[in-house]
Amino acid sequence: MSLPLSICLIVRDEVDMLPRCLESLRGLGTELIVIDTGSTDQTSEIATRLGAQVTHAAWEHDFATVRNKAVSLATQPWILMLDADEIVDELAGQALRALVPTADPHAIYLFQCFDASSASWTYKPYLFANDARLQFKGRVFADLLPTVPGYRQEVLDAIRIQHRFQERPAAKRENLRTYFIDLLRRRLEDDPADASPMLHLSRMHLDAGEYAESLAMAEQAVEELPDGTDLRLMAYFYGALANYRKKAWEDACEHARTAVALYRDYTELHALLGLANLALGELAQAEESLATAVYLARRPVQVPLPGFAEFRPPVLLEALGRAFEGQGKLQPASICRKLSNANPAEATNLLFHELTGMLRHKQWSSALWLVTLFLPVEISDAAGGLLRSLEGPYAVERFLAEAELWSTVQGLGKTSPMPRRLLIYAAQHFPLDARPLQRLGQIALNEENWNEAVDFLNQALHLDGRSGWSWNALGIASIMVGDQGKARTCFETALQVGNPQEAEGAHKNLAKLTQPV
Repeated sequence: MSLPLSICLIVRDEVDMLPRCLESLRGLGTELIVIDTGSTDQTSEIATRLGAQVTHAAWEHDFATVRNKAVSLATQPWILMLDADEIVDELAGQALRALVPTADPHAIYLFQCFDASSASWTYKPYLFANDARLQFKGRVFADLLPTVPGYRQEVLDAIRIQHRFQERPAAKRENLRTYFIDLLRRRLEDDPADASPMLHLSRMHLDAGEYAESLAMAEQAVEELPDGTDLRLMAYFYGALANYRKKAWEDACEHARTAVALYRDYTELHALLGLANLALGELAQAEESLATAVYLARRPVQVPLPGFAEFRPPVLLEALGRAFEGQGKLQPASICRKLSNANPAEATNLLFHELTGMLRHKQWSSALWLVTLFLPVEISDAAGGLLRSLEGPYAVERFLAEAELWSTVQGLGKTSPMPRRLLIYAAQHFPLDARPLQRLGQIALNEENWNEAVDFLNQALHLDGRSGWSWNALGIASIMVGDQGKARTCFETALQVGNPQEAEGAHKNLAKLTQPV
């Protein structure tokens, strides 16, 4: 079933690119709108044959004007704005089908515009609600900003639109590049207060290997743009990257350090600073910056800033390994090198193997480094907190934390007997503390070992009869072994001794117990 989506494209002489684009959209949207701005080839005929509603418009050297015309023709609740050299592949199509039915109508969704030929990407506003108040602005690289009250931008890093610009004939690419530069200069003349065209010019010169021109535009943008803005951050970054690519390592470090002091959460900035420091032989500084980049790369994208091939995770891991090795830190160097060459499944196995070895040998600081940098965010945040607690005397709290740590690490998809072993050891050595027995009861419940759960929870309640959680858990286990009377007693006791949340759970359990089967 098609989505309630108007898919809009602006085209001109696109016989080479358009068929594959439109084929990738088959069945995705209810409406396909193509604005032809003066093709002299068969573009319009191809679009019509492939199901598009084609409208002709005069070209006024302004992409925003034509995009806004396409928006005015859309009849569906949602609009997907694409270019002829872009493709919605199967994965992106599936993601859109999942997103649109529950999308926030006040969000302007930015997806990755990914160029596979250079492994680089930018973020563009692709999906937004059909609201006439939302208007594109800018002759070229038109922006759709949340200027309407209540609207906001939302970055969806997981949705990647394939950009095929490099598949165009070389002559066409160069003609477009020259034309885009001309339009950007016109855009600057239209609104001298808008410095964003300088950033686009810096990026275009950067991609063409014209580093002096890129640097000049970036530095001009830094002067024009206000502090604390995403655009000024990009200007700093482009300046640093231009210096890095022309191997002016010290200048690259200077630009990047200035930017990092102002903007601390941009992965590529830390990566660039680390790589430049590595080139200069500043190994400790390289380690710090590259490790920060690896850490940040695993976090959700907050700011829609571009990504580059130099800063892909395998490249960063290999560089971080060199920084470690140069300082004689051979264990982390080896792990980084292995991870840089591993596929996702191999990486998971490697991480589990390395981490379990560290935990068995109580290498808490090494384990903390590993989970902080490499484990999935939801696992590393929990495991990191537990590792930080594993200091001081070996009290029962430490056994509980270590057992919980092992359970958390099982989020990697691997099982381990260690949580049970640690808890049994803690129960034996701290026989007056109910907590190890409570945790063993919880593990038994999760594993559906009902009789074992009853045994552990009975022992725990013998030591501490004030735990509403334990009474509720014992009641559930009692039901599963067929002892309804014991279950009722447990839930009634939980009502009396438990905290409000535990009492509420007991009340619900009692209600279920009295329902007829």
